[in-house]
Amino acid sequence: MRSCAWCAGAQSPVSRTAQPYSATRDRASRSTNCRVLWLSGRRPSVRAVDTNILARYYLQDDARQSRIAQDIIAGGDLFIPKTVVLELERVLRAVAAQPAAKVLDCLAHLISLPGIVVEDREQIEAAIRHGDHGIDFADALHHAASAGCTELLTFDGRGYARRAERHRLWPPVRVPVA
Repeated sequence: MRSCAWCAGAQSPVSRTAQPYSATRDRASRSTNCRVLWLSGRRPSVRAVDTNILARYYLQDDARQSRIAQDIIAGGDLFIPKTVVLELERVLRAVAAQPAAKVLDCLAHLISLPGIVVEDREQIEAAIRHGDHGIDFADALHHAASAGCTELLTFDGRGYARRAERHRLWPPVRVPVA
């Protein structure tokens, strides 16, 4: 598991005992879709969290809210939409001015925590891997979500398309021309 610099001193027992994804897969597969359970009449015990809870957990910038966030994470049975992961990456990198590598380490840490179910986990994992190759996390997540397509079109030929080509990503990322 990748380590997260923000988590190294965290008081949460979860951050010290995180299990690999395979150890939480059975639990995760039973509770990945709160809406389906809700519509079927069975009320899920899984709680979804917003970006600000995760930001407080990692940044520790507000003592009271950080303690609450640690308790929430330690309690487990949490669902994190991939849009929250995307927003968390932006908050940590742009607002908290952290380097991309540090942010990717924290995202990898987050999805490895026991009791955490992340929407489209495989796409998030792929986006983290692509991010290690210098591809913007949002672009990498778009690419991972487009895995069943024949190509991904963008006008970002200088950055995204070149990096994707260099790393031979599938589907290929292409710049459309007239």
